[in-house]
Amino acid sequence: MNDNVNQLERIWLHLMEPVQETYTTRRPNLSALVHYTSFEGFQGIVESNQFWFSPVSAMNDIEEVRRGKKFIVENAAAGRKAASSLFAIQQVDSELWQAMTSEFDARLDWDAKNTFISCWSECHPEFGTHDDLTMWRGYGNDGNGVAIVVNPDMFLLNQGYAAEVIACPVSYESEDQFAARAANFFRAFAVNLLSLTDEERNTFRALIIHAFAELCFYLAISHKHTGFEREKEWRFVWRRNPVLEFDDLEQYVLTQSSPRGMVERLCLPLSGTPDFAPTSLDLRALISRVMVGPAFDMGSSERALINLLKRNGFDLTKMFVERSAIPYRARAL
Repeated sequence: MNDNVNQLERIWLHLMEPVQETYTTRRPNLSALVHYTSFEGFQGIVESNQFWFSPVSAMNDIEEVRRGKKFIVENAAAGRKAASSLFAIQQVDSELWQAMTSEFDARLDWDAKNTFISCWSECHPEFGTHDDLTMWRGYGNDGNGVAIVVNPDMFLLNQGYAAEVIACPVSYESEDQFAARAANFFRAFAVNLLSLTDEERNTFRALIIHAFAELCFYLAISHKHTGFEREKEWRFVWRRNPVLEFDDLEQYVLTQSSPRGMVERLCLPLSGTPDFAPTSLDLRALISRVMVGPAFDMGSSERALINLLKRNGFDLTKMFVERSAIPYRARAL
């Protein structure tokens, strides 16, 4: 990696410091992560040795991004909470500010085509919080599925904030709370932008413009209505980056068929291959437990699940396979 790329990384992480700070603050409270999916989804993970990141355009999340960006625009108006922080950015370099706002306005279509996301929830297995009926109904195929529990230290969090995959703990907040958080983010961005030299701002102009758009995107994708608070969601997001010279994961964006037609998915390999640092993962060490959802015949589902795990090299003495304790019987498929 040449000196110019090293400087790109340094400036990028400097401007995105509020994202890192959010992660650092929330990470110590995270005990485990759980992902609810269908039996077919889990079979696909095990047999392919991949986690699939879905395109944000195929999920409800793109509507949340639209709402988040709308909140940013509304709170940028004179007299609103984010206005003074955004004005501070404008004061650093007015021409650069115009370019940043133009990029922000033009980015929604780009966001939809170039963003891939994997959704997980905080849980405490010792208290059974990975067995949640609302989550089974909403994300676990109405109970005809499984809940996958992983140790965060062995998941994508083991590197902290990375330039490629960003860990986004979701904030459940009112519009006023969102506006206050956005104002704090933009204030920090303005301070960090001002700390760059004139030469750095001129040399890395495209990077700065992109970083501002990314900061706005992060605010939007990490915001949810307070009504969803029980989900305690963490989102793992990978986006194509037209400025930074990071392309390690681009090779794993594959085309797959779906009910919506042909889509792209980021198929993150979980082979534990040392050459794949820093995102090298070992699926068999990563999963600490798998829970069978409250379906009609949990016994048959559990036996089939154990068979699947054994055939694919899992050591069942090192993980829990359990059944949901919820007295709910999902609809037959």
